[in-house]
Amino acid sequence: MVTIAIISKPFTFTNGSIVQASEHNSNFDTIYNDYNGNITNANIASGAAIADTKLAQITTSGKVSNVALTISGQLTGDILYYSGSAWTRLAVGTANQTLKVNSSGTNIAWSS
Repeated sequence: MVTIAIISKPFTFTNGSIVQASEHNSNFDTIYNDYNGNITNANIASGAAIADTKLAQITTSGKVSNVALTISGQLTGDILYYSGSAWTRLAVGTANQTLKVNSSGTNIAWSS
């Protein structure tokens, strides 16, 4: 695991002062290396506010907890199934109904 080095501020420069390479390069190298691919989950604060637009770009399977999934209008007894292109909510059926699969064997429905 790569860990990010601590960036320090050992010098404060003012207008017109001469900056020595040794006073600048160490932190510059740290910033450059971390910014270019070495930031890991361990380096991100647990309270970091990651924008939903960034989280919505996650496409890796298994990276989002089912707690984060929402489908509006759900009720106790509803069934969630994958229609082949999206997760779909099937509302709870009525007494004595059973689930059936359509003729193509892809989607489910309630049957009396």
